[in-house]
Amino acid sequence: MDPTKYKTISGCTTFEYRYYFQAPDASSCSPKPTILFLHGFPSVASSWVNCVTHFTGKGYGVVVPDMLGYGGSSKPSHLSAYGGVVQAQDFVKILDKEGIEKVFVVGHDWGVRVTSRLANLFPQRHLGTVFISLGYLPPAPDGLQTIATVKQEFGRDLFGYWKFFNEDDSPEIISQHIDSFFSILYTSNPELWRNNFAPEGELKKWLLADQRAHIPDWAPNKAEFEKIFKEGGWKAPTNWYRCIVRDAWGQQEKELAETTQQISYPVLQITTTRDQICIPALAISQTTPVCPNLRTKPIDTLHWPMFEKPAELNAILETFFDGI
Repeated sequence: MDPTKYKTISGCTTFEYRYYFQAPDASSCSPKPTILFLHGFPSVASSWVNCVTHFTGKGYGVVVPDMLGYGGSSKPSHLSAYGGVVQAQDFVKILDKEGIEKVFVVGHDWGVRVTSRLANLFPQRHLGTVFISLGYLPPAPDGLQTIATVKQEFGRDLFGYWKFFNEDDSPEIISQHIDSFFSILYTSNPELWRNNFAPEGELKKWLLADQRAHIPDWAPNKAEFEKIFKEGGWKAPTNWYRCIVRDAWGQQEKELAETTQQISYPVLQITTTRDQICIPALAISQTTPVCPNLRTKPIDTLHWPMFEKPAELNAILETFFDGI
């Protein structure tokens, strides 16, 4: 991604954001729309490089922020900032600044939280929405209750690791065992996520034992990953988990939870079929009740389709965009 195309916005937004921006190709007789890509944990805007390269090459515009807590964006300590409402409002201000009326919004992992709030609050600014891996997230869920409910419904602990990220010393543990963390984060062995990442207590044990997994060729650049998080630290990224586990939602998020949420425009749920945490059945069960105009599409990957099978992911996205 061209480093000259990064911008920073502050003042008119609640927080400062660094974002990558490229306008649609104005020379085309039929200009393409703009796509807002929202990454999850633990990533930055450049995680979308394969998508950005593909779609800008096709003439699309892109807006790709470092999400709150990451890269060149603000890293607030107050947990309510990670709820999603304020970020959604800020991203609309970025769109306004760039003169963009409507976009496709694509969210992955925790980026789905803000994608969901954008859908709730600003449906008129959407051409369509795509949820990848994780499904629609309602406003202000009870984090501990979610962990228990999902475990009961699906017969195993999917989100027990949230409790480790909620601990005050988790940023230091991750930093001290970064090689171990990187290896399990991007492992090609799905059983490690099922048995050594997801269940309560297991990820912490893995890190403290400094265990290592095989790292596949498709994993992101490890040196760049380490540099990004050495500079920014792990406290802000793990605040996304503290927010949900500690029920630290802001008042706006709690008020939004009291209203019925329906998303009437086209929505695509991309399920990652070998994902052992954001499993397809969970993603579909999250999204179906609120999206009457829902389409679903599986992709045979683990949690990271933008790294593992970028060409296939881009083809799925492009088919959805062209069909609207």
